[in-house]
Amino acid sequence: MKKGAISLPPPADKRAGDIRATRALTEEKEERIYFKGPAIYQQGLNEIGNLSPNRATHKALLMEAMEDLFRKYAAGDGVQEIPDVQELTRRLKNLGCLD
Repeated sequence: MKKGAISLPPPADKRAGDIRATRALTEEKEERIYFKGPAIYQQGLNEIGNLSPNRATHKALLMEAMEDLFRKYAAGDGVQEIPDVQELTRRLKNLGCLD
């Protein structure tokens, strides 16, 4: 320590900036996914949501579809060609998209 420097004890309570930083690093971040598609997709989502006992939201249904899509492509069954399915699977696992 430099001569004449003052050493302050660590703060007893977390500072607001520390709390925000910790939250930003630990909480799951949501991103908007933009999609424009055929009207029948919207109508189909409405029908599934209307007939589900708990009135499933479009967001819940789309998240379920994305999870199914990740599993499908990791198994090598996707319509789009992915030359390195093992690498895709590794990346999806690292992101937490696969079990």
